[in-house]
Amino acid sequence: MPISKAESSFIRASFLSNPPQRNDGRALNEFRAIAIQAGGDVAPLANGSAKINLGGTEVIAAIKLEAENIANAGGMSGAIGAGVEESLGRDGGRVSCTVSCSQSAYPHKLSQELDAISSDLSALLTPALSSALTPSPQLTIVPGRKSWLLNIDALVLTDNGNIFDAITLAIRAALWDLRIPRTRGIEFEARESRDERSGVQDSMKALLKGSGGGRKKAIAGAEFDLEDYWDEGEHLTARTALPIGITFNLVDPTSFLDATAQEEESAPDRLHLIYSFSSLEPSKSSQPGKLHGFQLVGPGEVPFSRIKPLLAESESHARALSSAVHNMLAAEEAKSLALSHR
Repeated sequence: MPISKAESSFIRASFLSNPPQRNDGRALNEFRAIAIQAGGDVAPLANGSAKINLGGTEVIAAIKLEAENIANAGGMSGAIGAGVEESLGRDGGRVSCTVSCSQSAYPHKLSQELDAISSDLSALLTPALSSALTPSPQLTIVPGRKSWLLNIDALVLTDNGNIFDAITLAIRAALWDLRIPRTRGIEFEARESRDERSGVQDSMKALLKGSGGGRKKAIAGAEFDLEDYWDEGEHLTARTALPIGITFNLVDPTSFLDATAQEEESAPDRLHLIYSFSSLEPSKSSQPGKLHGFQLVGPGEVPFSRIKPLLAESESHARALSSAVHNMLAAEEAKSLALSHR
C-alpha cells in the first residue's frame, strides 16, 4: 500500500544515517530469508517448476517445452501461406518468458496497471534469458529441422517488495528442476513417383555404368520420437551457469539490496541486472560473469558516473546470491534423492 510522505522521508533518512539503518535491522546489502520449493509438487504438468518465497514475496515459475519447426528447414521460407505453417524455431532452441501478476497481490492497482507491470518484466526477461540459455545443443531435437521452445511462465502471488529478484530466483529454480526429454530422430524414405522414375531412368543408366550401381535413399523429412526413461529426461548440463537477477535500489548517494514494499515506495529508482557465471567455485571468482540484461527504472535521473561502479559491485553480489541459491538447490536435490532410495 502507498505510504505517507513522512514515512517515506523517515525511511530515506535512515538509509543516509551513519551507520545506515533499516526497519528490519538488515545491512544495506543483506537479503531477507529465501525459501525454495522445486519439483513436480509445484506444477505437476510442467517440465520444470519452482516456488520461491523471498521475505514474503511469493512467485511460482513453470517451464513447458514445445517442439518447433526450425525456420527455413528443408528450404522452406517459413512464411504463412499456401498451407505452410510459420516456423519460428532455430537450432539451439528458443526462449519465451511471460510474467503475470495476480490481482490478489496488488489489490490497490487496476488491471491495466498490472498488465503494464507484467509486460515490462516480460520484455526485460525474455531477451536476457535467451542470451543466457541459448543456443544450447540440448535444445536441438533434429538439427536443422526441430528444436525446443522454453515457455517460461512466472506468476506473482504476493508482493512484499523486490519482485524482480524473486521472479528470477523462481525461474532459476525451475530451470534447475527442468528435465529435457530424450529424443531420437526418425527418417522416412521418400518414394519416387512413376513420372519421376521414368524421367530419370535414362540418365541414371549412364551414371550407373562403371559406378558400382550404388543406390542412395532420398529423405523426405525428419521427425523425432520420445525415448521412454524412468527419469523423464535430462537436466540442463550447465546448471551452475543458470541466470540470476539482482536489483540495486538507489538513494543518492547510496544503494541497497532486497527492498521491502515500503522501501520501494521510498526509493523508486532501481537498477535491474541479470548475470550468469560459468563457475561458482571460490578459486575461480576472478573469472568475470556475463551480463545478459540491464534496465534502469524510476522517475529520477542517475548519472552514468554512478552506474559504472554499481556494475562492478553488482557482479560480486550476484555471484554470492547465485552460489547461495545453487547450494540450496543442490542440498534439497540430494535430500530428495536420499529419501527416494530408502
